[in-house]
Amino acid sequence: MNRTLILLLIFISNLSFSQSLLDMTEEEIKKGDLERAKRQINILKNSESGFCGNSVAKIKGEISFLESKIAIKEKDYDKSLEILNSIKEECVFGNNCEKRDSLKIETLFMKYGKRTILSSFKNKEKLKIISLNHFHYQVYLENIDYKFIFFSNGYEKNYEHPKYGTISKRESNNSFIDMCKELKFYKLIIE
Repeated sequence: MNRTLILLLIFISNLSFSQSLLDMTEEEIKKGDLERAKRQINILKNSESGFCGNSVAKIKGEISFLESKIAIKEKDYDKSLEILNSIKEECVFGNNCEKRDSLKIETLFMKYGKRTILSSFKNKEKLKIISLNHFHYQVYLENIDYKFIFFSNGYEKNYEHPKYGTISKRESNNSFIDMCKELKFYKLIIE
């Protein structure tokens, strides 16, 4: 058998195993069997999840989401936020960082109360660019002393190119509203 085909089959079976175990672990968390979920997470962490950086980043991110959900079930909101904040560079390699950012907002709701968080985000105009290479931005929530770091690949702006006409380009800007209004977590913080 061709060596490439064998490697491809191994890759697919590893990825399939990881995805199945991720799904099973999610179900265990929903049922409240957190000890079993933790054991399954350890299996996932010690297994090969693929050769490709994107698949590894995706699986690693999904494991972090599961660990965060366990921490939430255990009412350890600080641990949940710490886990979610540790997901950074994986955003540009296939991890679902919009899901991460929404989960951060939901965790903040549980920790501080929805009303407090909504008022924290009111009238936010400026944001700080953390990493333009990895598309991370930050907005400071003063009344809870929290730096909310989120992922956005910019916003679309149309430019008139002399040769090609109107073209769209992604760019950054320091306006929180402009940057976030198309992101999933933004829908959670507007009333």
